[in-house]
Amino acid sequence: MLKEIAGTRAYNILKKRKMGTVEDVCQLFPSKYYDFSFISPLNTNRLDKNHAFVCKLVSYELKKQSSIYIVRCTLHDIYTQNELCVSWFGTTEMYNVLKKDYRPGDTCFIGGKLKASNKKNLFFMSSPIIFKKYDEESDCHIYTAYEKIRGISESNFERIINECLEHATIPDKVPRELLYKYNLMSRDEAIREMHKPSSVEGVKKAKYRLNMDDLLYFALQLEEKNRNLPAGSAYGIHSLAITTKIIENLPFQLTKDQKSAYEELVNRIRSGKRLNALIQGDVGCGKTILAFLLMFVMADNGFQSVLLAPTQVLASQHYNELKEMAAPYDIDVVYIANGLKKKEREAILKSIEDGSALMIVGTHSVLSKEVKFHDLGLSITDEEHRFGVLQREEITTKAKAGMHTVTMSATPIPRSLSDVLLSTTEVFNIQSMPNGRKPIQTAICASQNTIFQFIKKEIEKGHQAYVVCPLIEDKQGVMEGILSVEQTYTEYANVFGKNAVAVLNGKMKEDETEKVIRSFKNGEIKILVSTTVVEVGVNVSNATVIVINNTERFGLASLHQLRGRVGRGNSQGYCILNSVHKNNKRLLALCKYKNGFQIAEADYALRGCGNILGTEQSGSNYYVELSMRYPDLFSELQKYAKKYMDTGEAEMIVKTYQMSIKR
Repeated sequence: MLKEIAGTRAYNILKKRKMGTVEDVCQLFPSKYYDFSFISPLNTNRLDKNHAFVCKLVSYELKKQSSIYIVRCTLHDIYTQNELCVSWFGTTEMYNVLKKDYRPGDTCFIGGKLKASNKKNLFFMSSPIIFKKYDEESDCHIYTAYEKIRGISESNFERIINECLEHATIPDKVPRELLYKYNLMSRDEAIREMHKPSSVEGVKKAKYRLNMDDLLYFALQLEEKNRNLPAGSAYGIHSLAITTKIIENLPFQLTKDQKSAYEELVNRIRSGKRLNALIQGDVGCGKTILAFLLMFVMADNGFQSVLLAPTQVLASQHYNELKEMAAPYDIDVVYIANGLKKKEREAILKSIEDGSALMIVGTHSVLSKEVKFHDLGLSITDEEHRFGVLQREEITTKAKAGMHTVTMSATPIPRSLSDVLLSTTEVFNIQSMPNGRKPIQTAICASQNTIFQFIKKEIEKGHQAYVVCPLIEDKQGVMEGILSVEQTYTEYANVFGKNAVAVLNGKMKEDETEKVIRSFKNGEIKILVSTTVVEVGVNVSNATVIVINNTERFGLASLHQLRGRVGRGNSQGYCILNSVHKNNKRLLALCKYKNGFQIAEADYALRGCGNILGTEQSGSNYYVELSMRYPDLFSELQKYAKKYMDTGEAEMIVKTYQMSIKR
């Protein structure tokens, strides 16, 4: 049916995107909604937000400036008589449309963001979302915008969507008792409301209804997983000889929380029960040493362990530190990641398979089919929020039943949620910090000269600085006002000298990355300008300042993680939030709260139920994100999940869901 509706060419494009039926296409929802239900008068109260206006066309023209075509259209608002200048850049298409279909005096319906000018009663708008002849009966409604699909025009895709909605058969996945209890619309009604919204409230109700499907499915999957988890483990321990020596020879004392967590973790393994733990704690609290000690516990007893890190920078750092600790005890530590030479990779894979390598450190490469473990007793995932649920579980397929599992996170899950999501996981909180650590001082500052002077003073004291940017390179005309690594490096090099400043980003080759990090650690580089690649894995205790440009563009958890790059020694650390948005709630929360547990609660409180009308969240962590948005509802659905598992209804619910899901 879809092939007949879309035509062969469009059908093949949709099929490549895993949309092979009319029902599949119906589940590709609009990425944006614009509420143009009401007409607004053209005045300064309507600036910088999307509004709808009705204006009389006065004139239009086509100009060419610096080889760029500009279409300009002048209109007068029917209510205020204020003047509106609408522009389209880099195209002549709109001029052709105006010339063919519009005449001075025509009444037009325009929707978009309004900008004021220095001249009274004059306003501007660039590339409006809607520009058409006004139809009083049909124009005022909510407009939808879909993700652009290369090879299919917007008008053709809109036609395909409309025809698919006419022919689609959309069954309900949620049992009737839940529909009645929560007063939900049917799934069919919800999907049609998402594509053809009747009101903002209608879209919210439809979205809530569809979220119910996802949450129930997730609750059923968790319940099934929990029921299938082995309670016991063959990976018990009888010796701690090497691990005890390691602890005795550490150049520092374990904190109270580290000692307590280590003892509890070891006792759990010693008891013969399977360990399924989350170690969560603030940036720099010392989670990594606990991971290393657990790996030595496994090696002490002849079992393999694997440490999975999200980036090569972090994985490489873990490998080098672990290798140095293991060297005196003749324990083979290997590192596996992309970019290894063929012979080197083959030798590493062989040592993992025959069991001669007891400690394995790597990135996602560890999950590849060619990696075969001899006897894997422990899996540790660092920065677990950066891996999808499926990725984290992939490692269990490479081990025997009963393998111990530990995940670590510097982004603690709010207490209000942990009991819901982690019902079968033991949570170990590391709150005490190593001796000598000082809370990082955080402030918002938009003055570049002030920032330069502050960094200069720290460098004169012998310290170093990070400068983090949201973009690698400038994107002219696309993201105005957003500072890139490229632009920032030039500015800092002009002030501090090229030899004092270096660049680090995720597009660099591994050997280039290691060279830059090594130079920074050795103090040869004073300022490291980077993307968020430094968020994890770069540990330089001499760095005391981190400047985060366009801070308002980062999430609160990421900002806290970045802040943790400094203050890792005994010197005072400083975090400068370079932003003009001084009243941004996330930035104010970061200035107010110092530890990750407070940040997690603040982040959760600020996000609430999220942006109902925003772009659909996606990715392997989608279900966890959704659970965080609706913790009370999810908790209720977990009770129903237990019931449906007991009655046998779960199988059909899951099967119906999986047949239609396209995530």
